[in-house]
Amino acid sequence: MSAANAQQPLRVFISYSHKDADLREELDKHLSLLRYDGYIDAWHDGKILPGEEWDKVISDNLEGADLILLLVSSDFNGSGYIREKEITRALERREGGTIVVPIVLRPCDWREGPLGEIEALPKKGEPVTSEHWHTPDDAFKDIAAGLRALIKHLRRGPTVISPRQRQPFEFPIQVYVGYAEEDRDAFERFRDHLRSVESEGFLEVWDKSQILPGSASSAEVKRRVDSADVILLLLSASFLSSGDCCQTLMPQVLARHASGGALVVPVLIRPCLWPTTDLAALDVLPVDHNPVMSSPEPDAKFSEIARELLERIDDKLTGAQDQFQGA
Repeated sequence: MSAANAQQPLRVFISYSHKDADLREELDKHLSLLRYDGYIDAWHDGKILPGEEWDKVISDNLEGADLILLLVSSDFNGSGYIREKEITRALERREGGTIVVPIVLRPCDWREGPLGEIEALPKKGEPVTSEHWHTPDDAFKDIAAGLRALIKHLRRGPTVISPRQRQPFEFPIQVYVGYAEEDRDAFERFRDHLRSVESEGFLEVWDKSQILPGSASSAEVKRRVDSADVILLLLSASFLSSGDCCQTLMPQVLARHASGGALVVPVLIRPCLWPTTDLAALDVLPVDHNPVMSSPEPDAKFSEIARELLERIDDKLTGAQDQFQGA
């Protein structure tokens, strides 16, 4: 999205199976405020006029789109036309910078296909019709909010900063927090204890919930890990049993620790066999190694951990300053 048309409505192409037409119509209703506010100008094949050459009209609108929404379901996956014409071209255009966002309507095995690496909506790729949502309207509201946040981000013209464009431990200190989805409650409680420091501009905390729709999830996580000054890993049995956390994230984090590029701090939040892993060589918090969420006062433990973390960061800053002065 260029600076010249940054405030123009995004041309949105919606790809869907006609068997999901009812759900597409509901999505349309929830996107109406985005249209009225000038954020989007959405098109789908229901807008083809009598007498128009439908294949050409679909192709023209797909080629002209700034944002492509793929409404995923088993019928969507099973359509040869959608797979060969629309998904294939959408992914080709994504390679050129067009934003592509899967919208998961109904449960299906979409994560194993070519869309599985792309951050989807609703949150966590929970299907609109699943029991995760109290009603489908809750899911559609989440989708609209996610798209609004994405478009606002695009309109700001974000600058992606690579690790080489910034000196280690410059303010704000970049903090990456890795955790299993089952431990989100613990993360949110811990985050509350870091907010006051974050609001003062000392820290900037990032976690996977901040990945924008349409992003390549694993690539964004790797970029954040590579640029972080401090990496916190919230340890639990769920973390150690998660392929994303234990098999993908941990090797990246340990490589950064070995290079001396980041301060890595494991935080024990629930009982698990962390001493049998490579993390045993690191200084785990809390210092007594008692799991935070097993404590009668978890918030007191999180407050203690936050203080210890800030002391470790201060030590790291002092060491970096001494190294700089001695150079």
